[in-house]
Amino acid sequence: METYLWSQSLSVTLAKSQFEQVELICDSKSAYYLVEKLGLPFTSVRILLDDNMYLKHLGKGIFTVPKLISYSAQKDPFIHIDNDLFLYGKISEKELNSKFLVWCLEPYAAMYLRASELLSKYSCMAPVAAVPNTGVFVVNDIEKKDEYCDTVFNIFDKIIEDKQMMEILSEYDVKQELFSVGDILGISIEQLILAINLDKNSIPLVSMNNNKIISSNEEIAFVGKSIHCFGDRKRLLKEGIRSHAIFRCGRKYYKKIKEVVNGEC
Repeated sequence: METYLWSQSLSVTLAKSQFEQVELICDSKSAYYLVEKLGLPFTSVRILLDDNMYLKHLGKGIFTVPKLISYSAQKDPFIHIDNDLFLYGKISEKELNSKFLVWCLEPYAAMYLRASELLSKYSCMAPVAAVPNTGVFVVNDIEKKDEYCDTVFNIFDKIIEDKQMMEILSEYDVKQELFSVGDILGISIEQLILAINLDKNSIPLVSMNNNKIISSNEEIAFVGKSIHCFGDRKRLLKEGIRSHAIFRCGRKYYKKIKEVVNGEC
């Protein structure tokens, strides 16, 4: 809990230093802690994750469902930033004007091959040259974004109807090692389906690392002037996130986070 709160504090503080408008899409509980109790500097909050059908059925097993709901809710060009991504450098005007810009590109490797097998019963799959990491996701083509989201939600509908897959997902344990079936589906439904849709529409993938395909977790964690603390890296960097967030945000949130963690509010 404490690492999550420091991560959120640092991520939004850095985003707010670059963008005037920073919106939070969340559930009521997150809004209570992040906005009402901590006072993080979001300019707007939309509570869209309380009673969503896809979260109800798939939220436990497929961790990227909230991100796809957030993408689908956008009616104007937007920039998504993961709450565990710390954006120190500015995104250039050229990058901001891309139809689609992603954080970095990953190889179409073993995990995505496995994902293609799993997803082939729900959607038409195809190999791609690279898979986008959407820690940062700039979208200017809303029509194609909506087409992508429609594809994703169609897959979600078919998974919900698949009793065998739903049983596998119901057994998901967040304490298990990374890359359970749910993890593979979560990452791939978001990122691999995006790559396939863009490729189908002849829209080039553009990334913040000049379209270099990078493969190791160490390389993927550091792109340009930004850091993505995902998976094991988040656990390994727990103390580093906290210490740096205190340094970067001042001690503004220190007392409030302690109160939340200690159950005092």
